[in-house]
Amino acid sequence: MNYRILFISLIVFICFLNISQSIKINNNNNNNNNNNNNNNNNNNNNNNNNNNNNNNNNNNNNNNIQTKEKRERNLIKYKEIEKLRKSFSSIQSLTSIPLAGNEKIILETLFSKWNGKNWDDNSNWLNGDPCMNQWYGIECNSFDGGISNNVISIKMSLNNIIGEMPIEIENLVHLQTLDISNNNFFGEIPIGVFQQMNNLSYISFNENGFQGDLEWANYLPDSIGTLWIAMNQFQGNIPTFFSKYPVLDLLFLEENLLVGTIPPEVGQLKKIRLLDYGLNSIIGTIPPSIGNLSYLEQFWLYDNQLEGSIPLTMGNLQNLKLFEVTRNQLKGDLNGVFVNNPNLKSLRFSGNSFYGNLDWICGLDGLRDIHFDINKFESLPNCVGKAPLQMNELLLSDNLLSGTIPSSIGNMIGIEYINLARNQLTGVIPTSFHNFSNLNRIDISSNKFNCSLSDILDPIKHQTHLTIISAQYNEIHGEFFENMVWDGVSQIELLTKIFIINLSHNKLSGPIPEYLSWMPNLNDLDLSYNNLSGTVPNQLSYVSTMYLENNPYLGSSDGSLPSFMQPSVILIHKDTESYACPSIIGKGFDIRISLDSTYYNNSFCVCDYNYRGVNGSCKQCPVDSYCPGGGNDILIPSGYYPMPSIENPEYLLKCIISNFGYTSCNPDSSYNYTCQDGYQGRLCSKCVDGYFHKGTECSVCPTGPQSIVIFIIVVLVFIALFLFFVMTDPKRSLPSSTRKTVMYYYQVFNLLLSKLSPWPSFFSIFYSGSSWLNFSFGFLCINNLSRWPNLFIVMICLPFAFLVISIVFIASMQLFHYIKSSLNGVDYIFNKKLIYSGIRVNLLALNFLYLPLCIYIFQNYPCTKDNVTGQSFMSFFPWQECGDNPTHNRIFSLTVAFTIIYVIGIPLLFAILLFYNRKRLDNPMILTMIGSIYIDYRKSVYWYELVALGRRFFMAVSLALIDPKSSFSIFVVLLVIGSSIISQIIFKPYVYRISNYSETIGNSVLLFSYVCILILSSLATTKLYDSQGIEIILSVVVVIYTILLLLLFLFSLKYFLPTKWQTVIDYHIIKFITWVRVTSSKFISDIKDFNSIDGDDSFETTKEPIFERTVSNNLNVLGSFELKRRNSQINSNCNNNNNNNTTISAKQLDGDDNNNEKITPNGQDCLISLSIDNSGANFSSENNNNNNNTEESNKNN
Repeated sequence: MNYRILFISLIVFICFLNISQSIKINNNNNNNNNNNNNNNNNNNNNNNNNNNNNNNNNNNNNNNIQTKEKRERNLIKYKEIEKLRKSFSSIQSLTSIPLAGNEKIILETLFSKWNGKNWDDNSNWLNGDPCMNQWYGIECNSFDGGISNNVISIKMSLNNIIGEMPIEIENLVHLQTLDISNNNFFGEIPIGVFQQMNNLSYISFNENGFQGDLEWANYLPDSIGTLWIAMNQFQGNIPTFFSKYPVLDLLFLEENLLVGTIPPEVGQLKKIRLLDYGLNSIIGTIPPSIGNLSYLEQFWLYDNQLEGSIPLTMGNLQNLKLFEVTRNQLKGDLNGVFVNNPNLKSLRFSGNSFYGNLDWICGLDGLRDIHFDINKFESLPNCVGKAPLQMNELLLSDNLLSGTIPSSIGNMIGIEYINLARNQLTGVIPTSFHNFSNLNRIDISSNKFNCSLSDILDPIKHQTHLTIISAQYNEIHGEFFENMVWDGVSQIELLTKIFIINLSHNKLSGPIPEYLSWMPNLNDLDLSYNNLSGTVPNQLSYVSTMYLENNPYLGSSDGSLPSFMQPSVILIHKDTESYACPSIIGKGFDIRISLDSTYYNNSFCVCDYNYRGVNGSCKQCPVDSYCPGGGNDILIPSGYYPMPSIENPEYLLKCIISNFGYTSCNPDSSYNYTCQDGYQGRLCSKCVDGYFHKGTECSVCPTGPQSIVIFIIVVLVFIALFLFFVMTDPKRSLPSSTRKTVMYYYQVFNLLLSKLSPWPSFFSIFYSGSSWLNFSFGFLCINNLSRWPNLFIVMICLPFAFLVISIVFIASMQLFHYIKSSLNGVDYIFNKKLIYSGIRVNLLALNFLYLPLCIYIFQNYPCTKDNVTGQSFMSFFPWQECGDNPTHNRIFSLTVAFTIIYVIGIPLLFAILLFYNRKRLDNPMILTMIGSIYIDYRKSVYWYELVALGRRFFMAVSLALIDPKSSFSIFVVLLVIGSSIISQIIFKPYVYRISNYSETIGNSVLLFSYVCILILSSLATTKLYDSQGIEIILSVVVVIYTILLLLLFLFSLKYFLPTKWQTVIDYHIIKFITWVRVTSSKFISDIKDFNSIDGDDSFETTKEPIFERTVSNNLNVLGSFELKRRNSQINSNCNNNNNNNTTISAKQLDGDDNNNEKITPNGQDCLISLSIDNSGANFSSENNNNNNNTEESNKNN
């Protein structure tokens, strides 16, 4: 029964091999095409990648071929084994007699050592008697007349046995068959373990893990006929002792680790029929003694490293049916070798270097298989007179074949598979191919066939068994025609069994016809890399695999797919493209489709990450932007502007960051790019209607009553300032110096606020409040006058406007006085003082306008070049193009002209006036006309206003002409402010000491502010440290200095009050200062005597005033002060009272009759002494000049 089970298992296994072979024909034999197409699909049909992948797929194909070969070999070998097993099955196992006791113990030992509990089948083992209970795989027979049984066969292949070969098995001396193949044995086989088994004829250890050398095989009984020890790890040389076994019939040594050469003693294996040395590491040549093996039918030497040629003695093997030397290093001409082998059916010489003429195969009538692929044959056999009619397979791919296919090939009428791929054949398919009766597959791929498609298909279209046509990588041209699949004469369909058609990489043209669907068994259709046009017919929906890529004219005009196709969710990326397209699958069908995305106009494709676009037109996302991919979305971060347009950004430009860290470019970082409200144009830098420029920001214009009120206030302020400067006394030095300090500080501070960033948001108050000092009147929003370039034109016209207003005002005043004199009947005296005042006012206006004029002028010079387009745009007005732009050219001409008129002309005018009048600066007329230039300075530094103009010039250059963020600009600013501080300390130019102090502090605050902004800018870039501390310190310093300037300014305003109010203010200030000093002296032991401190009184003039001031040597007791002033009213009172002592009641000063203070005016120049004691204070004045000088003094005053 066990023989029957074994036989049935063998039949099932053989059927499995046949089924696998059939599947291989349909699937694996075309792996080169399928794998190539798969790679084409994955790489979206790139030509270069396709060729590279084709090479890789050839390697995969070779692996598949080897797998196929192995299965074919096993099938052939199992047929030989089956013959032996049929003889085994005639011997029935004796089950009525118990097994000898010692052999049962041996079997139990085997069960234990071979882990019998885990066998796939351990039926009945350890249950009663092995023979009587029929333990699985055990067969018995009696050799003592039926007294006891003995084990004659152990057949347990494919049973998951794990273990080594135990020495105890040697006691099974009656063993005839030992088959433990396809298990997990390991270790070395003990020497002599089979020596006593005199009846042992069959050993099968194949597909295990036995190791060591083959010395154990030297101790086999002479009865051994089959030794199948393939697919283990046996090592060493091929033994020579196999020749001593007289009945050795089958010797399988393949797939081990054997080395060395084939020994000449192999010729002594007289009875050997099958000899397999394949897949080892055997070297050397095939010994000629092989010709002595007269019984040899099959000789396997595949996958070794044999060299040399085939010995001529192979012709002696008349029983030889199969000879395989696949994948060795053999060479030579085979002509004349196999001339006396009448039974030869299969020659397998693939993967060597054989060459020569192949006509010799025409004489081998029984030849069925010629596997000569991958050699160096140059021509096909030309069997004109005689041909092997039983030839099934003619494989000559990968040779050096050239020329045309001989028509005589058609004489081999039994051919089922012909493979001529990867040669250099030309011409057409011979019409003699009609003769083939069983043609199943034809492969002429990768040749140089330059013919029409009809020349290829017509000779074979009537083959009723044809399933595979492979003609890719040729130069086949033409179109499909109906007669290729339909015989109009016989009215029958053709190629009805066709399963695979591969015509890729040719030059086919025309549409894909509907009648291709008349081939009902068509499963794989590859028409890729051709010039086909039109659309894919819906009738091909039944095809399982369809490759149509790289047909540039194939496509749908409306971007749609055939009705049976749909895009999948799996996206396939092109290595050379910036987008991914979905793979195309069947709609409701399991169809594998490779189709160019251009077929559907890339309508289903999506851009890669960092790319944007639609329909396969994807552009790389500009640097610093973000593109999520999958569409046209692009996120341009806040602070960047897309160029050349918002709709089609190709690169980004950094936008101007406002003075307080804001940006107008996409402030919300939205995918829908917008400029902030109020901004437009390039870099979102231009204000829209209804907004005005405030530095780099756009602010809303005041509207309605608010705009009218602001306009009226501005006009009134300018009128008031104009009248103030015309009517006030130029000799009031303290208000003038304060005015200059305030104007310079806030003009420069506003310039820093407008050109640098990031300022703390708190400083926006200072910026708004100080903008008008730089004459930034854009907030008036008068039509387009608040926009560049109109605002620039208004600015350069402003000095002329002042001049015109002055002339009109002075003329009006002169006319008024003339009419008044005429009405009063008195003579009209021309008032020159008004003209002098007008000159002074215009000089003062030029002084205050100089820095704003420089800023407005210098801003028109710098242009920034766009490195991408090459265009240049104004740096401070980025929406305005430089160069050939007419507007820019006109403004540039004006800018150059007014650079000479204002930037150079104003300092030059001041220098000329000062130099020309340097010796009469104390002249009243000169003082009235140009006193505003020098009256605030000491006589020795009367020219210091030129220094003040110079520092304004360089500040404007560094922040308006040069990029404010450049290192050179930083150097210039630091140099200007630093030199201003140094010169202020060295020269002490102002008449009043408090003015010098405030000027020095102001420059220090500017320097401190500038350094803080540089630090804040660096922190904003690195984001490594917190900037809040610096912002707080900067804010505190600026606020404190602002308060100081405010107090100084308020104090200076007292000079425009009535005289008695000034005196009262002086009294209370002095009283407060005295209290502070007296109080502090109690805590400071080393305080100096008050009278010894020079210049502590801020009202005291410094040395060298331009006009002589009387300094009294009469200082009263503690708390005595001298206040020297040039006041015309007090001097007049002093002169009128002459030498009379006059006491003025304090009630006149502050309305208090109880005070004991008194004022005694005593002449022209009054010295007011204040004596402070515990009882009160007295003001007294003394006349320090004689009466002779009174008249002259009055004139001067």
